Amino acid sequence: MEGQEYLFENLWKNAIPPQYRIKALEEGIKSTFTEIIIDVYEIQKIVFDLVSSAKDEILLLIFQHIAIGDTFLRENVHKMLELLKDVLIQNLVRVRILTSNRMSERM
Repeated sequence: MEGQEYLFENLWKNAIPPQYRIKALEEGIKSTFTEIIIDVYEIQKIVFDLVSSAKDEILLLIFQHIAIGDTFLRENVHKMLELLKDVLIQNLVRVRILTSNRMSERM
């Protein structure tokens, strides 16, 4: 019984009020979610799509100590920089990249 009450209280506390959810659905706003992607090619597609669709600003954090991140960057760092340059020039998008010293030496 206590476990059910705890679950109900957590669900109730974290629930989105219906008026906000209805407004988000009407405006086509996607809900926030977290997803772990380990397929390098899927990561590449998502990153390139996001960069290409940027309208105002791109904030890029590069984690070099994750095996998937290393693989992605090793294979795509020059493509990524070219794409960022193109988006910056064509759409006047502000680009900020945060990386470690070791990673910036590769770039």
